[in-house]
This record gives sequence, C-alpha cells and structure tokens, in this order.
Amino acid sequence: MARPRKIKFPVELDEFLRLVLLKKRPENRLKIYREHLRTDLAQDGNTVIHRTENEVIALIKEKRIRKFNEQQYECAAEMLLNFLPRHEAENRKKRAQVAAAKRWSKENSKKIS
Repeated sequence: MARPRKIKFPVELDEFLRLVLLKKRPENRLKIYREHLRTDLAQDGNTVIHRTENEVIALIKEKRIRKFNEQQYECAAEMLLNFLPRHEAENRKKRAQVAAAKRWSKENSKKIS
C-alpha cells in the first residue's frame, strides 16, 4: 500500500474535495460541497443560511480562483465533515419516503392482493 503524499498548499477546490471526501465518488464530491454551501450554518451554529443557486455558483467560482491555504483548509474540512452525517441522514430519509410511497401506492397494493 502506498504512502499518502504530502499536501502541498495552496490546494485547489477539486484537490480539497478529494482529500476531505476521500471515500466518496468523484462525481458526488462537488454535489455534497454544493449542498453544504446551499444550507450553510451561521457562526452561532443554530441559524441556517439558505442560499440561492446563483449565490452557490458564485461561491464555487470564487473558491476555484482562490485556493485553500492551510488554515482555510482545516476550517473548511472540519465544517464539511460536520455537515456530511446530517446530509447522508437526510438523503436516507428522502429515499425511504419515496420507497414507502411507492410501496404503499394503490397500484402496488392491487398487484399484491
């Protein structure tokens, strides 16, 4: 097994997402980051800031231009990793609701009986 390579700062957005969300598929990393930016927690930890799609796109463009230094990397990585379990729980709940609605629909109940 190869040793992980050292992080050379400043880090671009794609490299940041690869390092932080290592076990996620590459196509899902940006989706998770986009959702994190869309429903970002304010500094007090209780207030949720809902951003529009245009604001999220502008933030991502800004992050692609300005790279992450060591301090920004640590702070952003911690915030993203704190967001990840909540995001995954919401996705599981949505999938379960869709599956339950499909399972208990009238069409399926007629097929079963």
